[in-house]
Amino acid sequence: MHQLATSAGCRWVQIACVCEVLQSSGDVDRLARFLWSLPSCQQIQDSESVLKARAIVAFARGQYRELYRLLESHQFSPHNHPKLQSLWLKVRIHVAVSHALRTLSKHKYVTHTHTPV
Repeated sequence: MHQLATSAGCRWVQIACVCEVLQSSGDVDRLARFLWSLPSCQQIQDSESVLKARAIVAFARGQYRELYRLLESHQFSPHNHPKLQSLWLKVRIHVAVSHALRTLSKHKYVTHTHTPV
């Protein structure tokens, strides 16, 4: 039994290591493929390294609702806060700028199509 627990612990460490290496490399597609290949074991899927990796993939793919869901529903270790806070801030800025541009475009369209009386 101890050997089984040790091998499972070793596997989690290996998964965490692969997640970290792929995150550092910036190869989001490869990271996504790796995450997709993981077993559906809840302990693996709920590990902090996997959750952080899923957040990075969600950000890179513009899946902001998924990113928010991951960040809001899990407690992350303080050493992961800077990276995750950075992602959250970038999304907030992107959403705000997109909203402002849409509003500006609507205003510009209304202004230019208004026919003087």
